[in-house]
Amino acid sequence: MRMPNKKKQPDFGKDGGGNERFVQFQYDDADQGEECDRTDTVVVRNRKADAVDQGYAWVICFAACFLYAATDGICFSMGLLFPVFMEKFGELAGFTSWISSVLLGSMMLSGPFVSYLVTQFGARPVCMLGAILAAAGTTASMMATGVWYLIGSLGFVTGFGFGCMMIPALVSVTVWFDKRRPLAVGIAICGAGTGMFLYSSIVRFLLEHYDFHGCFLILGAIVLHGCVFGLLLRPPPPRPTYNDTSSSANATKSDIEFETQSPQNKFDVAIFRNWKYDAFLLSCFLFSLGFFPVFMFVTSRALKELEWGEDEAAFLLTAISIANICGRLLCAISLGRSFINNIAALAFVMMLGGVTVALSMICNGYHTMMVFCAFYGLSGGTFNSKTG
Repeated sequence: MRMPNKKKQPDFGKDGGGNERFVQFQYDDADQGEECDRTDTVVVRNRKADAVDQGYAWVICFAACFLYAATDGICFSMGLLFPVFMEKFGELAGFTSWISSVLLGSMMLSGPFVSYLVTQFGARPVCMLGAILAAAGTTASMMATGVWYLIGSLGFVTGFGFGCMMIPALVSVTVWFDKRRPLAVGIAICGAGTGMFLYSSIVRFLLEHYDFHGCFLILGAIVLHGCVFGLLLRPPPPRPTYNDTSSSANATKSDIEFETQSPQNKFDVAIFRNWKYDAFLLSCFLFSLGFFPVFMFVTSRALKELEWGEDEAAFLLTAISIANICGRLLCAISLGRSFINNIAALAFVMMLGGVTVALSMICNGYHTMMVFCAFYGLSGGTFNSKTG
C-alpha cells in the first residue's frame, strides 16, 4: 500500500497556553481516487523550563556550583588537616603529604574513564555513583589508623568519587547552555572558590568541636548530598532543526529533525596529533605540578616555621579563597569577550602564578604573606576557570 502524498504547506500554530508549537500535515491520495483527511501533528515543545539557556538550565548551573563547592572545598581543606594528620599519626611531612597528593591525583586522572562512563550511562547516574563513593571514603576515614589507611580511603576512593562528581557537572552545564555557555561555566566554577572559602571555616569548626573522627563523619554526610544535586542533572531537551533552512513555513514532516544535545560523542584521539594542543597540555601539567601543592603547606609553614597562632595560620586559607573567588568571577565576566585573547591571558596568569610561588620564600611577615595569598588565589582561580 502506497503512502499518501503530503501537501507541501504545513499548518503552524500554538496551543491555548502558548507553550507548544505544532505542525500539522494534511494527506490526500489522488492516485487511488480516494480522499484522506488524516492529519499528522508534530509537537515541538517550547516550554521555558525545558529550553536551553533559560529555565531549568539555571538549575543545572546551580547543581554544578554545589558539586564544585563540595569537591574543591574538601580537597583544598587538606591544608588544615595536614598538621592534624602529622600530629595524630606521628609521620613525617613527606609521607603524610601523600594523602592530599593521591586525593588530587585520583580526582584529576579519573577524567578519561569518567568521561567514558558519562558517554555510556549519562551524567546523572555517574554523578550519583561518585557522591556515594566519595561519601563512603570520607566517612570511612574517621576510623583511620594510619597514613596508609587514609591514602586508600580518602585518597583513592574519595578522589575517584570526586572525579565522578565534577566531570558530569561540567558536561551538563556545557550541553544545557549555548549562547550563555561562557557565563554559565564561569558561575559553576565559581562554586569551587566558594567551597574553598566555606569549607576552610567548616573544617576548622568541626575539628574544634567534634575532633578528627566527627569531622570526617559530618563531611561524609555533606558529600552524600551530592546525590540530590546529581538527580538534577537530567539530559537536555531535543532541539528541532529544519533541513530546509530557507523558511520554516515551507517545512514538511520529513524536513523536521530533532537534535538531542547530549554527551554521547566519542572522544577523538586524533587531537593529540596537534603539537599545539600537546604543548598546551604539557604547560598546564607543569604549572599544576608546581603551583597547587603550595596550597597544602601554607598553614603548616605558618605554624611550624613562622610560629604563628592557629587563628592567623587558618586565615591564610580564607584569604586565598577570597582571592580565588575574585579570580573566577573576573574570568567569568571576561569569557566570551572578543577583545580578550584567551591564550595570552592564560600565559600571563601562569607567569604571574609562577613568580608568586617563587617569591613565597621571602614572605615571612604577616603583610607579605597576605600579598602572597592575594596573588596566589587570584592566579589560581583564573587558571582554573580558563582551563576548566
